[in-house]
Amino acid sequence: MTAAPLLLPSKAGLKVTTRRIVDEFERQNIRYEIMFAEQSLVAFWDAAGNRQMIFSTVSHRSSTVSYIIANDKALTINVARSIGIPLPITEKYTDTDRARQFMRDHKRIVVKPVDASHGNGVTTDVTNNKTLSHALRYAHKYANTVLLQQQVGGKDYRLLIINGKFSSAVERSPAAVIGDGTHTVRQLIHIENLSSYRAAGYLKSACKISLEAAKIYLEDELDSIPLDGVLVRCVGPANISMGGTISEATTTVSDAMIESAEHISKELKLEICGVDFMFDGTNYYLLEINDTPGIDIHDDPFWGTKSDCFKAYVTWLYNSAS
Repeated sequence: MTAAPLLLPSKAGLKVTTRRIVDEFERQNIRYEIMFAEQSLVAFWDAAGNRQMIFSTVSHRSSTVSYIIANDKALTINVARSIGIPLPITEKYTDTDRARQFMRDHKRIVVKPVDASHGNGVTTDVTNNKTLSHALRYAHKYANTVLLQQQVGGKDYRLLIINGKFSSAVERSPAAVIGDGTHTVRQLIHIENLSSYRAAGYLKSACKISLEAAKIYLEDELDSIPLDGVLVRCVGPANISMGGTISEATTTVSDAMIESAEHISKELKLEICGVDFMFDGTNYYLLEINDTPGIDIHDDPFWGTKSDCFKAYVTWLYNSAS
């Protein structure tokens, strides 16, 4: 019996950011090998002929210490505070009574796990004891340590930093649907998730709207029927992974935000990162740092963004021999 031929991993199976990086490898005639498409693990040969690897956007130059800090929101806050970057008032959850007092003091708060990603476990707009209890249970599904944070107003921005320098920015908006006077919000989410431009697992420009997050955020309103033309916000966080959308904002963010983003990326020695701020037009506050940012959103015709981030990052990778 003849053995079946070995099938090499397909570029089509890569997540969109890594797929675009591989496209750039090809444009620059850089030798590469797809090791494990489902996990976006790719090997490439740098300018010195060394075989290196990237996992999503994490490369051989990534610092383990910085990776740990960026993935722990409490550690990130401590580093940011030490270098003078503005932050929302934040404290660790210790008990229900203290959490309720924190909510009363700040009127509207965010509850989040200390080390989850993609917006998992995060609840915004917490203003009453019932929602607080739900939010704490939700956050504890993802981490033992939970943070309580003053909710600040404004627009949500992601700044992309490559090799310590600002590359581009996008404004992030939470997932939403538009009422038609007939369907419930739950049904509208289902219809929207059938759109050809949405897919699970970062395989397309937009992710499917998270029904779990919508249940947490909307509660009983999930089965209400919004009026025709009414925009209904479906989830709290503006994360793309939960179905959020983006728009171009490279010329909108302030010089102070850019300076702070570059500063913390250099402090953490992150060669590439996404730095998230909330900006109300005057004041800005650091929300978190993403050390494996999906950079496709910064150069995607679907979203109306255009930058040379893939060229810049791949050029830096190729020439940054260890």
